[in-house]
Amino acid sequence: RRSCYSMEAFGLGSRWSDLSDADQQITAHALGTYCAGQGGTGQMTILESETRRKLAHWDGKEFERF
Repeated sequence: RRSCYSMEAFGLGSRWSDLSDADQQITAHALGTYCAGQGGTGQMTILESETRRKLAHWDGKEFERF
């Protein structure tokens, strides 16, 4: 689930951790790009859907994993 307005995307932490580092970065970039196309900033914070723990952040240029 994603919300371009709040710049957040939610997913299962177990599925996120199953992705390779490169795939995590590609996913965050793709979500940010999609939201930028919808009029957002292009930033995206990936959160664990049940606990809302931050998993990663894409600021439009750089990817950070937590």
